[in-house]
Amino acid sequence: MKKILAAVFVTAFFISSCGGGGSKPAAPTGLTVTIGDNGGELVISWTASEGATSYNIYWDETAGVTKAAAVGVTKAAGTKIENVTSPYTHTGLTNGTRYYYVATAVNSNGESDASTEANGLPQINPTGVLDTTDLAPNGYIRYATNQGFGNAVEIDSAGHIVIAGALWMDPNQYMALWRYNADGTLDATFGGGDGLVTAIGTAGGHVDEGADVTIDSSGKIVVAGHSRDGAGKDKMVTWRFLGDGTADTSFDSDGYVIYDRGVGGNNEGKGVAIDSSGRIVVAGFSDNATDNDMAVWRYTDAGALDTSFGGSGVVFHNNAAGGNASDVGWDVAINSAGGIAVVGVSDNTTNGDLVIWRFTDAGAPDTSFGGDGIALFDRGNGEHGEDIVFDSQGRPLVTGSSTAGTVSSLIVLRYTSSGDLDTTFSDDGLVVYQSGYLDVGRGIREDSRQRPVVTGASGLAAFNSDMIVLRLTDNGSYDTTFGTNGIVLFDYGAQDGGNALAFDATGRIVIAGSTELPDVYMMFWRYK
Repeated sequence: MKKILAAVFVTAFFISSCGGGGSKPAAPTGLTVTIGDNGGELVISWTASEGATSYNIYWDETAGVTKAAAVGVTKAAGTKIENVTSPYTHTGLTNGTRYYYVATAVNSNGESDASTEANGLPQINPTGVLDTTDLAPNGYIRYATNQGFGNAVEIDSAGHIVIAGALWMDPNQYMALWRYNADGTLDATFGGGDGLVTAIGTAGGHVDEGADVTIDSSGKIVVAGHSRDGAGKDKMVTWRFLGDGTADTSFDSDGYVIYDRGVGGNNEGKGVAIDSSGRIVVAGFSDNATDNDMAVWRYTDAGALDTSFGGSGVVFHNNAAGGNASDVGWDVAINSAGGIAVVGVSDNTTNGDLVIWRFTDAGAPDTSFGGDGIALFDRGNGEHGEDIVFDSQGRPLVTGSSTAGTVSSLIVLRYTSSGDLDTTFSDDGLVVYQSGYLDVGRGIREDSRQRPVVTGASGLAAFNSDMIVLRLTDNGSYDTTFGTNGIVLFDYGAQDGGNALAFDATGRIVIAGSTELPDVYMMFWRYK
């Protein structure tokens, strides 16, 4: 009798140890979180686990989600959503708040360990309506204290709207840097308590201008532009400011660096970006005593030219289009591999061609792009590139204009990573918008749903233009869910135009530019 009981006990112990004849499933793999079609939605997906009959999701607004409180784990378990399948759409979330997720697999033998963690940021899906609720009462702000214009815009980590450009304070033109709160009020903690920082006479003259702005990982604000010297020549300037708007004296001891090629010509910075090592990359042009070279400068965090870039910290290029005339870089972008792309224009024998130059991290032409590091676009008119960004797949997106006689078209181009026009985008890589007058694209970005968004100006008559916002789908068609057939026009003054755009954390579109009444004033708009 004792032997029989012992055998039963051993058998029961073995079955219990093996999970009742089976085992719980492995943790799900490949967890991803993507933005939903609507505001307040995230879509959680994963790869199925063999033997699983259902899945659980755990989420929190803080990283480090666990499926249950455990010994040695101080963080509480995430909120549990039971019995779900992949993909699962999590609704009712707060736009602009980041959410973190893990998933587990379940069967009759138990629940798996948690998957690796993934996170996402729900955002609204803008329809092209001015945000008159949070940017009351109009959905736009005009800075009317002095004449001026906004050339560039960024959103900082606290949600402030940072705009760089210029202000006219007779008889001088100042570099101007504004910072606004999300509700459209000037940030009294920035600058001299009025939300504004200005610079004049950086190079000794009376004309300074900020052409582009970016914000580094520590919240420092970098502005690229130019300053005129006492002889009337422009010198390239890069300014850096602390988060409160004061000059960052750790940057070349006084918060700015000046570049002069030394041949008595003009040098200007047009675009600026910061690479993954914190180095500042500026694109623009530099006079070579005969005409202009496209120029790319790279500075260390301390404000010194980085001699590991091209041997001297600056790289020039001339004659991209074969006209042996001026080449100008208008903007710069850096891809995930550290490749530097500059868009601009090169004069050929009759007009200009749009050019993308791409360089390696060392400053050499990237021969994997176009064979020689250059992609030219020529419709036989005058083509001009003004802004560039890499999309989520590493493809260059470009906007600018194509001019024939007295009429110009706004153009959007997408290239493959090897420098060819992407034929999956509008069949030939090119989208053209034409009102019949003067149209130009000046700013382009890709939104969180992988759609190109462009701003610029659209002509209504010979001396009248509207600010334009245009949204395309990933395949290059007009996004008819936005505005009127993918287009929003804004008419305030005689001439309105957007120069740059950014997206805030909730997904709203912020555009910086100007309006002419007939005096010219800085404007910014926000669309939801």
